[in-house]
Amino acid sequence: MEHFAIVEGELGDGQQSREAVFLLFRSASRLRDHPSDSSLHESARLAVKLRGGAELTQNGDAVTDLPEEGQPIEAVSTVYSGTTFRSRLEADWARTLDTQSILWQYEPEQFTLPSGAHYLPDFWLPEIGTWLEVKGPATPRKEKAVELGKVRACRCDGPCACAWPGGEMVLLGWVAERAHGDINVARSRSGYASWAAAHGPSAYFALCPWCGLRQWITLRRPWKCRACRRSLESEELYQPHDRVLPFGSGSGWSPADTVAIRREIAEQIAEAEAADSEDSRSEAPYEA
Repeated sequence: MEHFAIVEGELGDGQQSREAVFLLFRSASRLRDHPSDSSLHESARLAVKLRGGAELTQNGDAVTDLPEEGQPIEAVSTVYSGTTFRSRLEADWARTLDTQSILWQYEPEQFTLPSGAHYLPDFWLPEIGTWLEVKGPATPRKEKAVELGKVRACRCDGPCACAWPGGEMVLLGWVAERAHGDINVARSRSGYASWAAAHGPSAYFALCPWCGLRQWITLRRPWKCRACRRSLESEELYQPHDRVLPFGSGSGWSPADTVAIRREIAEQIAEAEAADSEDSRSEAPYEA
């Protein structure tokens, strides 16, 4: 196999080549899309062995050990801020909430849904009336979160009289969005937060200028702060692709950061397109 030939040729004397390990990680990361490919499992297990049982991202962060063939990726319990989380991804979301000064409670309440299913959401954000369910690549099912979102949504016939505008929100938190040009091939523990509403209109991240709380709202009008209920009609609203909410241990965000972030992304895209254009010209056949 190509991966093993490279490793045998470059490791030598116990020195582990970063390039070789990254090639193995590339195979490992493809397991989510091709779980039955035995060659990928072989490469993934070698990558784990090379790094002492834990896959690493480019910046050295450890991520979940890789599974045996045909088995789901197991979550690794992680302690953060005195709380033991069921997975690193949950702990990273707690850290993300902390950087935004969003108060959270971990698994405070279990529900019996109308379907009869029992459901224990990951986070309750009491200041903004939002449930957050963290979903990694090994736990793609979201039926319970969707059902809870339907049950807790506003059902008022007239103006909303719920404790929070639009009722309680149920949010799905995904793995991080990578920054443009990021070459990490492992499951990322940094980058930018990615989310979606479990039910109803899309969820947007916003900062209330009146009470200062960062929060998610939907586009159901009127747009109001979920805490102080003041209008957010004239405020900037952000989706995951805007990449304004640093994930994990990233620094806090303010609207003033957005222009710089978007400019940086635009410059990176322009540079990449210019390089592609230059390569295309250099590869074009010469015509006399």
